[in-house]
Amino acid sequence: SNAWIDLSAGPVRVCVGAQPAGRCWSVAVTLAGHGQPAAGLRGRVIPVPGHDVGLSARCLVDGEHDLAHAHAHAMPV
Repeated sequence: SNAWIDLSAGPVRVCVGAQPAGRCWSVAVTLAGHGQPAAGLRGRVIPVPGHDVGLSARCLVDGEHDLAHAHAHAMPV
């Protein structure tokens, strides 16, 4: 999954749900744009130099036979 995230209105928290057995990914961050206060934000806070950031999340696919199953559990953007 890919997304462009606009931080001009303030920090954004990105979280994903659990994957079924045999699948995993790890995406759980808070993004704060340039000059935005990070105090009081929970979790890992990643300051970025501007107000736009690109996000990519990937999961392991076990061959062509696994594509439909992987797509069924892809992260919505």
